[in-house]
Amino acid sequence: AAGQRKPTPGIGFLTFGLLFFTLHLVLVLKLVPIGAEFTADRYLYVPLLGMAILAVESAVRLPRTGQRTVMAVALIVIAVWSAMSWRHQSAWRDDMTFYTRILDRFPATAVALANRSATRLQQNDVDGGWGDSTEAVRLDPTNVQGFFNRATAEVLQGRMRDALEDANRAIALDPTLAASYALRAR
Repeated sequence: AAGQRKPTPGIGFLTFGLLFFTLHLVLVLKLVPIGAEFTADRYLYVPLLGMAILAVESAVRLPRTGQRTVMAVALIVIAVWSAMSWRHQSAWRDDMTFYTRILDRFPATAVALANRSATRLQQNDVDGGWGDSTEAVRLDPTNVQGFFNRATAEVLQGRMRDALEDANRAIALDPTLAASYALRAR
């Protein structure tokens, strides 16, 4: 029929790639963030498959010389990112190194402070754990893990009244955290 547009070949892959990325990004970010999930780059791994499909489908539509250029650029980018990853892999040596590195770069990060506090407590550094958790709840008075960790440190320090107060705060913020009830019972 005259005047009808022919469908563009591969447009389905372009649409799929873009929608795949958008859908998965929305799912992992949650429309109303309820935690620290939105700060973790690992939540981009699956959504980036959509972007990869989009990029490949777009590159396939280029003339042969354009495809070669795109391939060369992609290989260079992959090589640079690989080298950068290799350079930074020491930050993942252990939890203490990881959280300390985050705090060196972003000192006002309550989640990293609360997590480093838990690591310190696991290593029997009770005073360090108490200090990190105190700073975490100062920065973010809704940080449940910070209150729980501080209550744990206070129990280990023999400061039961303070521990009870912090356990109650943790319970008030998250009544589903069973460990806070167990801590309060001590």
